[in-house]
Amino acid sequence: MKIILPLEITGANLIDTNVTETLPVWDEATAYVTADQVRVIQADGTGIAYEALAGNTGKDPAENPAEWLDLGPTNLWAMFDKKVGTRTVLEGSVDVSIDVTGRADSLALLNLTGTDVDVVVADADGNTIYDENYPLVSVDGIDNWYDYFFAEIETTDKLILTDLPNNYNTTVRITVNYADATAGVGWFAIGRLVDFGVTEKGMGIGITDYSLKEADDFGNLFVSERPYSGTVVARALVEKRRVDPVYRTLAGIRATPVVWIPADAYTSSIVVGFFREFKIAIEYPTYSLCNIEIEGLT
Repeated sequence: MKIILPLEITGANLIDTNVTETLPVWDEATAYVTADQVRVIQADGTGIAYEALAGNTGKDPAENPAEWLDLGPTNLWAMFDKKVGTRTVLEGSVDVSIDVTGRADSLALLNLTGTDVDVVVADADGNTIYDENYPLVSVDGIDNWYDYFFAEIETTDKLILTDLPNNYNTTVRITVNYADATAGVGWFAIGRLVDFGVTEKGMGIGITDYSLKEADDFGNLFVSERPYSGTVVARALVEKRRVDPVYRTLAGIRATPVVWIPADAYTSSIVVGFFREFKIAIEYPTYSLCNIEIEGLT
């Protein structure tokens, strides 16, 4: 049972990207009409997009919901908004470089669209200390030569790395490649890995579906497809010396979305979200049992 504690990514540490902002910055002197779209730059350098609901002049979108509809993060900042469903997209590739203050040994990219990902890490002096390419072609379920050559090609939408150099103050660059198509990233998280203990057998994984399914008086079913979130129910063996640190860590992230990695062998168990509840049972002289329920974000 592991988690990645993500660092906050703002305009201060996003040092380079090929994703350009297309929406104009809101200007208090401009007369806007219905359906005009603008972006507002937040105090931390991130961007929020708004659409005019009515003609107006000088009305700050962040303070006037009657005149402006909050559309969420701009395209550049969608991958950093701590939601998996909002995505940064760009034709050909999405390329970003992040300055890390302190140490970060793990990276998570979720809701990916692409063929492969380049990950390059440079130390504080600018020397490259990690340079790897990760294909996103999935071989899950391929266990014979016929399927290898003739089964439909599938790609994975997740990339989890826990072996980044643990140097101090690095620069991390990721490039999601998708030649002649639109590359996309739903969640970019880089941070420190925390290992709670060994996940026991019996882990349960599933989803909570928010789609709407309604039937009329004649039994005709109407389905409105909506997002879903992943769920995990698991139990981990925690060493006696780790019980207090694990307790403090879990209590500290009770309102913070993190990347949960219950079992490395099952990427379907990896979710971004919160724990609903956890209980540590002091069962054995050297080990305790941590029962935890995890609910992912949409």
